[in-house]
Amino acid sequence: MEKIYLILGKRIREERNKLRLSQERLAFKSKISINFLGQIERGTKHTTLTTATKIAEALDLTLSELLKEEKAKHFTEDIVSEKTLLYHFRERTTEEKNAFVNFLKSFPSFKSK
Repeated sequence: MEKIYLILGKRIREERNKLRLSQERLAFKSKISINFLGQIERGTKHTTLTTATKIAEALDLTLSELLKEEKAKHFTEDIVSEKTLLYHFRERTTEEKNAFVNFLKSFPSFKSK
């Protein structure tokens, strides 16, 4: 659960910076203290859904929009990671590829199709 607060704080900071808003201005627009906003952005304080919604609205977003893009960003990063892995995998010998596949099969979550 802690991770979601870190993600939310990071997204708030990203969106605030895109709009070139200071923490002070966003805190004022959200009707919260600047100290609390800083703690939310760092993920050291947890916010309620009501406060998170106020912050999102001050950024001209809905709360779901604020969180949705982060999910899309992780999805994009996963695709890049998979492409990188495939690129390096293709450069290996058949013996190395077989060894790697056997390594993957050793994980309990591995399911062969």
